[in-house]
Amino acid sequence: MDQNNNPPKCSGINVYGGNVQINPDVQNSTINQNNYNSGLNVNEILSLIEAVKKATPSNLSEDEAESLSDSLSIIESEVSSSAPKKSFLRNAVVALKAIKGTAEFAAAVATLIQFVQTLL
Repeated sequence: MDQNNNPPKCSGINVYGGNVQINPDVQNSTINQNNYNSGLNVNEILSLIEAVKKATPSNLSEDEAESLSDSLSIIESEVSSSAPKKSFLRNAVVALKAIKGTAEFAAAVATLIQFVQTLL
């Protein structure tokens, strides 16, 4: 602090990494912060889930269809949660990667997985 009880001035701040938020402290201020889903757009994830469903090939085996349905349900449930369980999401991603389908299906799954991995 200087002679007038002013805090020292900062000439610059370097911030590295993703999902960074800086809250400057102003004298006698209150800062409230709520972060959910690491800034993830839940509606975007839900639309990607719909894209996977639309691109799902009709010739999936019964086991693959069940695995797909379960994985998509888990992802939908966890991304909507304020505290997504990473282990559930990881298992869902592994199951999705194991399902073979058309190029369109694979592209939709890959896009969904890319977004889900931002939570892991």
